[in-house]
Amino acid sequence: MENAWKEYENDLNAMTDEQIERECQSAQAQLDEAESWLDAVALWRAAGSPRKVSKT
Repeated sequence: MENAWKEYENDLNAMTDEQIERECQSAQAQLDEAESWLDAVALWRAAGSPRKVSKT
């Protein structure tokens, strides 16, 4: 794990610290959204996958 950063070595060398921080913040936001979605789907499934039928 300690060498995992080497996969992104070229990217990291080409970016400023500010760019790296913005990318980290963006990735964290995406991760948070994905975790929220997966939690919601798990709870929805546990509730029997209920769906509301629209009346048209």
